[in-house]
Amino acid sequence: MIKLGLVSVTFSKLPIEEVIRIAVAAGIDGIEWSEKGEHAVSMENIDKIKALSEENGLEIFSFGSYCYMTEWEKCEKALLMAVRLGAPVIRVWAGWKNLSDWTEETFAELVENTRRMADKAAEYGITLAFEYHRKTLTETAESAIRLIKEVDRENVKLYWQNSAAFTYEENLQNLTAVTPYLAGVFHLGNGRGGQGPQLIGGIREEIEGFYQPFLKTDYKVMMEFVKGGLEESFYSDINVLRECFSLGEATN
Repeated sequence: MIKLGLVSVTFSKLPIEEVIRIAVAAGIDGIEWSEKGEHAVSMENIDKIKALSEENGLEIFSFGSYCYMTEWEKCEKALLMAVRLGAPVIRVWAGWKNLSDWTEETFAELVENTRRMADKAAEYGITLAFEYHRKTLTETAESAIRLIKEVDRENVKLYWQNSAAFTYEENLQNLTAVTPYLAGVFHLGNGRGGQGPQLIGGIREEIEGFYQPFLKTDYKVMMEFVKGGLEESFYSDINVLRECFSLGEATN
């Protein structure tokens, strides 16, 4: 069954309680708690975040770390925080530079760091999910699949997200290629034309095209960034996702 969620950095200026309130009001299933923003996960507030999530019936989908797998100490800290938070997934990053700047040596180093962290994470039943993002080794489907296969750990997967830099057809091709390696997906507010996130209701047919293959799966779909950073925009976008999934289920 599809579960809908929120990436907390979407409301980076809001405190923990407000993020919880919005999530409950939207009727979503869970939250990815981020390492950034006013409510950023820290050792000082991590127990509060976990308790409030549980009290309000919200799953903790993942810990949104900014752990680049080239920086081992930060990744060790991210693992410790995810364990304490009770997060089953840690969002991690495959470096931060253009694909053309990677050498076989730097690629091998990142792979080895990932294997090392994955083995530690497996002891706690935690999955690592690489952010699907430009200027990383997951910038393209081809490079992302190569990385996943090279790491070769069952608990290392991908968090795919659509990109305003690609056409609908290109996004769909990328998504189709990486589907076997997914831990879940993010949906970014429709941001074509350099206008920043826009309401996704205007591209409803595309949304249905992206997610029809997932209707009978257990994927988590999380909304990240919305028009104007407004909670009303989030409610609108979540309702579009909910309606698309319901329409699909009704026709199967």
